[in-house]
Amino acid sequence: MSKLTHIQRFRFTQNDMILFAELKKNRINLSSFIRKAFREKTERDLPKLIEAENKRKDKTRCPF
Repeated sequence: MSKLTHIQRFRFTQNDMILFAELKKNRINLSSFIRKAFREKTERDLPKLIEAENKRKDKTRCPF
């Protein structure tokens, strides 16, 4: 496994904390669960974000 180089803190809602408690009861590692969820969301949304950024750049005109 690669060495972690950045630390980020997140704030979770009370509902999230209840979900995390349920996951702990089922012996699921929270840190890996959150990393996998974040990776899946990023992979799913990345093409849409790239397309939106390209459209935005196309609309931007340089006046000179």
